[in-house]
Amino acid sequence: MNPSDQEDHSSTSDMDDIVVRLYTNTMRRKWKEVINIYRQHPEAQWVRLTLSGETALHLYVADSDGNAELLEVLLSSGAITPGALALRDELGNTPLHLAASLGSVRICELIARQDSQLIGIRNVNNETPLFNAVLHGRKEAFLCLHSLCRSGEGYAYCRRNNGETILHSAISREYFDIAFQIIHHYEKLVNWVDERGRTPLHILASKPYAFRSGSDIRGYERLIYHFIYADELRPSTYHLQKTRHGENAECPANYKTCTNLVLCVKGIMRILTCLRPKSQQADAELQRSDHEQGSVGRLKMYREKQRHIWCLQIMKKLLETASLYAYKNNGKSPHRFEYEETTPYVIVDSTTVAFNTESMIAPASNDDYQSLPTITDEDGEAPEMDKGETHILVAAKNGVIEMVEKILNIFPMAIQDMNNEQKNIVLLAVENRQPHLYKFLLRLNTMYIFRQRDRHGNSALHLAAMLPADNIRPWPIPGAALQMQWEIKWYEFVRKSMPLGFFSRYNNEGRTAKDIFSKSHENLVKEAGEWLSGISQSCSVLASLIATVAFTSSTTVPGGVKSESGKPALEDEPAFTVFAISSVIALCFSVASLLIFLVIHTSRYQDKDFGKYLPMRLLLGSISLVVSVVSMLVSYFAGHYFSLNSKLKGVAFAVYAVLFLPVTLFAARRFPFYIGLVWLTFKNVPLRKPPERKHE
Repeated sequence: MNPSDQEDHSSTSDMDDIVVRLYTNTMRRKWKEVINIYRQHPEAQWVRLTLSGETALHLYVADSDGNAELLEVLLSSGAITPGALALRDELGNTPLHLAASLGSVRICELIARQDSQLIGIRNVNNETPLFNAVLHGRKEAFLCLHSLCRSGEGYAYCRRNNGETILHSAISREYFDIAFQIIHHYEKLVNWVDERGRTPLHILASKPYAFRSGSDIRGYERLIYHFIYADELRPSTYHLQKTRHGENAECPANYKTCTNLVLCVKGIMRILTCLRPKSQQADAELQRSDHEQGSVGRLKMYREKQRHIWCLQIMKKLLETASLYAYKNNGKSPHRFEYEETTPYVIVDSTTVAFNTESMIAPASNDDYQSLPTITDEDGEAPEMDKGETHILVAAKNGVIEMVEKILNIFPMAIQDMNNEQKNIVLLAVENRQPHLYKFLLRLNTMYIFRQRDRHGNSALHLAAMLPADNIRPWPIPGAALQMQWEIKWYEFVRKSMPLGFFSRYNNEGRTAKDIFSKSHENLVKEAGEWLSGISQSCSVLASLIATVAFTSSTTVPGGVKSESGKPALEDEPAFTVFAISSVIALCFSVASLLIFLVIHTSRYQDKDFGKYLPMRLLLGSISLVVSVVSMLVSYFAGHYFSLNSKLKGVAFAVYAVLFLPVTLFAARRFPFYIGLVWLTFKNVPLRKPPERKHE
């Protein structure tokens, strides 16, 4: 064999042996052995161990749980070069990407200190480690990486290929504490838009459940909510000394025990006195203490109120910083102010804007961002991306009163904003069934905005008459009949909110609001009629059975009658009195229920009947049926009581209570429904449907 071939074979065999040892020790989490291999064989740092292209360093970061001790040893010994730190797996993630995603602050610091340009490396989604930290809600990792960016360099790392910035991402995922820090450190991001033309304020306006007005807090929860305090957000920075102390400090076990005892006592005192936590750490202690004591309701309300307070802070901060409107003299054409931003967009011609992916793939630098001029069409107006829906219109569509009110306080002329369909905040509130926002707008005494018509000539009354898209139930109540009832109430409320003849009678198609209501609600009326018919049939059968039993029991006298007078032999017994009264009540209410459901079943089911006529009869029939069932059971128990001997009478009440339990539970479960049905039947304005909680 040739000596050179022999040497090549020997070196290949040695490298294979290194790879096997490295793979075995990595998979067994023997990280000290991995460090020794890295020290002895520098070429091992370039070896990829998995099919997804991960090195041992990738796997260590993923497995270390934030422990950076071994990595610090590697870096201090020079066993890992900056080039190895920049190695990416198949998804384009470097070890710094993984550390940022996991929130391993100390690891982020150690890697980024080797070369700050590692913070700008992008994965296949064009996400930098700085973006990844925000994407996964790792505030401390974000602050750490931000502090290690050179002056002005961070803006080049804040965007990915769909135009979404770290501020868009934080608000979209409801990381409001991170969003606050982003606004503080990257103020220009407030005005940056994604490829759909949305600013962070648009994203916030599309999350009504993050505000108090969009939360369904009722009953005793309101009291808990009122007395709970939550801290407001404050600007913060990354402090190296504090992080090292928190991650690496060691103390004796007896000191840890004392510390835990003190923290437990503090948590209990905060619960009893409703004190506000001083920091996020104290907040976590409070939550743990709450959980340990079973205070689930209070913990839920604390998180709810904290989210509302933080959301309001973010909204105010965005409105204070954002360049929202510049109006022409006519007060009807909103335009954006000019602002500088790092942008993935390029101007193709005078009217076209295209997305520039190359600027996002190229290595980040201070030259990557530039000034974006105000883009206009040939008529000098903003393109469709900007004039589609302003922030106040998005807030109005979602019923965010807090944002609508704040924008109107800062920019009163924003009340005239319209979208491409020529719908203003009034028309959007009516179309999207936002009663609380509509009532708020009524209190503004700006009657001219209620005369607005969309491009199809529909007034607010026409839109109130239109049923939303198919398979969408706009009101938070079950049953098609009750949905129809609230649709009528909504239409009548909008109609009566303005003077007679205020709304235009015909739209561009020559149709009145009443015509639109009848036509658009045909399917709902049919479905509501079938729903009521099915219920009335089932309840009629049950009512007739109860009436039969009640009639039979009322004609049967327990103990017989006296032969000389014909009076009941047990008439002086209290149980007999209970039997006689309950049997009569059962008979009367069962017959009444039977008649009421018969009336419902034979009704014509016209749309106007669902306003009060049919719902009221449904309520009366249901209550009568429940009363008859309960009375029938009481009558049976009272009659059965006489058949027991004296020894068993003491046990009888316990047996009756057990037998009566299912009926009691049923009545208790349905009682709030009946109370709510009574309240809603006589309520003039429907309640809004709580918005669905979802992430984009």
